[in-house]
Amino acid sequence: MSSTNEKLSKLLEKELEILKQIQMLSGKQTQSLAEDDVDALNSSLDKTQELMEKINGLHQESDPLMQSYISSSGGEAGSKIEKLKQQIEDIVESCAEVNSKNTETIKA
Repeated sequence: MSSTNEKLSKLLEKELEILKQIQMLSGKQTQSLAEDDVDALNSSLDKTQELMEKINGLHQESDPLMQSYISSSGGEAGSKIEKLKQQIEDIVESCAEVNSKNTETIKA
């Protein structure tokens, strides 16, 4: 695995871990809405915002590496990177669905 792909892989692993935390917080937000616990909801939203800022920082590092990865052949490392990308996409999609439902609950 090239050092660029190793670095990209590590950044994607960090992003995946942060997204798992966001996914957990999305569930807590749903629970807070069900319990009408505004303080817990706000706290969870604040934590989510902090984690999103960390992801934005990771993207500043990973975006150029991703461009390099895309323009070269992935090889063995590619399968690991592709797996991480898919896991990230799955969690983002799951969080988007939960957040959409939570938004509808708030509007109701």
